[in-house]
Amino acid sequence: MKFAHLSDLHLGIRMNGLSLVEDQVYILDEIIGILKEEEVDAVLIAGDIYDSSQPSAETVSLYSDFLEKLSALNRPVLITPGNHDSAARLSFARGVLKRQNIFIAPGFTGQLHQVTLTDAYGPVVFTMLPFLTLFQVRPYAEGRLENWTQAVKTVLDLKPLDTSVRNVCLTHQFITYQNMYDGQHLPVEQGGLNNVDVSAYDGFDYVAAGHVHRAEKVGPKESVRYSGSPLVYTKGNMANAASVPIVTLAAPGSEPEIKLRSLTPLHPVRAVKTDFRTFASEGEKTGGSKDYLYVSLTDETPVTDGMNRLRQYYPNIVALSYPQLQTAPLTADTGRRLEGKTPQDLTEEFFARFSPDGELREDRKAYLEQIFRDLQGEEDAG
Repeated sequence: MKFAHLSDLHLGIRMNGLSLVEDQVYILDEIIGILKEEEVDAVLIAGDIYDSSQPSAETVSLYSDFLEKLSALNRPVLITPGNHDSAARLSFARGVLKRQNIFIAPGFTGQLHQVTLTDAYGPVVFTMLPFLTLFQVRPYAEGRLENWTQAVKTVLDLKPLDTSVRNVCLTHQFITYQNMYDGQHLPVEQGGLNNVDVSAYDGFDYVAAGHVHRAEKVGPKESVRYSGSPLVYTKGNMANAASVPIVTLAAPGSEPEIKLRSLTPLHPVRAVKTDFRTFASEGEKTGGSKDYLYVSLTDETPVTDGMNRLRQYYPNIVALSYPQLQTAPLTADTGRRLEGKTPQDLTEEFFARFSPDGELREDRKAYLEQIFRDLQGEEDAG
């Protein structure tokens, strides 16, 4: 059986107020193309379909269009809610959708939801876990729950695994290996209370995880894996290539084959470090770029209205910073910097900041000169 593993679509997300709808439509269509090429038998989506528990009408429409395209593949689609989703809203009309081979897990209310599909090697049981919290699981646990690992184990124990068949788990949790993530032990304030040890999923042939936005395995086994988000949503994930895991399960007892299909975004997320004049001039010459940019300006003083001026050429600037200013001494002698400059000099410097190349045009200089001559004449006349 061959299936695709997706998660963390975060439909409707904005980057510092910038809409990503165009980019999400593009990447979802790219994913549909991959699913067709791979001729998958099923599609798994492990949570955080939406970025908000109350998505906008535009976002719901985007999700609806994606579901229609998935349904047109005539393959089962299995979806489980993440922590950003409202499980109740996501599972609306799940009975109707089930007749279209779209299976959506509801929020946890004491039952474990499973879907069984069959291929030439027999059944594959897909266990669908919504995002779980201690609060949700405690009413159904015998004894006290000490941590989130126990909570997940408690829910999975509701239906013990039949290891004579192949088992796949869809889950949306912060899964760690020996209480470590990225080689670091997790203190309480960085997730030490809500992480789930990978051992909770022992016995599954593949664990399709969501929650972490970069594609990676958890622990020593390749078969416990985050698909990662299909687009980069934060500066910290710029270096992580997005992909779709295509997983093939053969006979029971064999290791799954995992192939990562790369995704290419419509507009990449990039970091740029340069000075204002160079960057603005480049934009004026080339027409700029619609890439999502984290811009660090090396100028030693802030550029007046720098963000809006640069957005003439780079409309998708996510953030603009001045790292030089963060390290500059606060005791700078402003008086010395202004020494010898006339009011006209200072006025010209001010308006030059609004020019793309940082210099004032000659006609505007002449205009300012005339204004100051007029002012001087009025003063002399007075």
